[in-house]
Amino acid sequence: MPRFQLPGLLLPLLFAFPAPSGAQTAAPAATAAARILGTVTAVGDGTVTVHQGGSTAGDVVVAITPQTRLLRTAPGETNLKNAQPMQPGDLAVGDRVLIRPAEGADAAHPAAGILVAMKQGDIQQAHAEEAGDWQRRGVAGIVQSVDPGTGPGTATVTLKPQAGAPPLLIHTTEATVIRHYAPDSTSFADAHKASLADIHPGDQLRARGARAEGSPEIAAEEVVDGSFRNISATVESADPAGNLLSIKDLATNKPITLYLEPGTQLRKLPPELAARIAHRQAGAGTGAGAGAGTTSGASASSVPGEGSPAGTRPRSAGDLSGLLQRAPAVTLAELKQGDAVMIVASGPGASRPTAITVIAGVEPLLQ
Repeated sequence: MPRFQLPGLLLPLLFAFPAPSGAQTAAPAATAAARILGTVTAVGDGTVTVHQGGSTAGDVVVAITPQTRLLRTAPGETNLKNAQPMQPGDLAVGDRVLIRPAEGADAAHPAAGILVAMKQGDIQQAHAEEAGDWQRRGVAGIVQSVDPGTGPGTATVTLKPQAGAPPLLIHTTEATVIRHYAPDSTSFADAHKASLADIHPGDQLRARGARAEGSPEIAAEEVVDGSFRNISATVESADPAGNLLSIKDLATNKPITLYLEPGTQLRKLPPELAARIAHRQAGAGTGAGAGAGTTSGASASSVPGEGSPAGTRPRSAGDLSGLLQRAPAVTLAELKQGDAVMIVASGPGASRPTAITVIAGVEPLLQ
């Protein structure tokens, strides 16, 4: 997730940290090229194996020498002021590390000059605390309008009304952190830095910040925005071997084939749960079509991911995301022709049409 991802947290620390005593300062370009960041997958005698992500994906074995400076920092820290020394034996599988190789280290067999680590337990605790804060102070909905303010970074984002409640007004300032979901993922960990210009009507948005009791206005500290497709459909065919799901979009009556990734969430509502949700939507006066869209939006909010602000829909709208999380998981092979489904699918910019969340057993919601 953005706050605890290594590039966003530890890179500034390493840039500001001096080279180990006795070593010559490397040229900035060489230092930048030699950085190693990722997750510890193995700890050996005098070595640590780090799995790198992104364009440098793969495992690299790094030597830990007596000259290596090892530091432990807490999630959320932006400098090494409060970092504590640690021993090689303190490293464990699952820790997040950022390593600057020692001066002159062989790229194929690097030795660490500086290793900065965040312990797995600290990260998990920080994730839990942040998820809890999103639950307490977070809201979510569909963007209705974006009205620029008078100062830099200021705007009012209006979310469409839900369940008869008034529209939510999200106020941003220059200090508000704005991120945008990847086009084929609702995982908070995959979101990247963005600006107000990236927020558009129809987007699905989550915000966290201060809000007076009962007030529809939120002073946003963080905003996460994305553009996804909410589809109500019936299943045409399922191909577990190819991870493909063919459906007929009920709104357009046209066929669509969606790819399912390993992280795609598939759930089936038990009949009593589907009836309960349908009753809530009918009681709110949303109608069948609006109910379908709202439920699909809830499913997007419930997609788990590292550090994801799960369950952030307004409490006044009912904890639909929580209900969906308790629904049983199913496999692609269990979906049969004619089954009614609600799907959150990838938005513009995705490399291929991808199903992010698939919910079956939704016949009562579509009636």
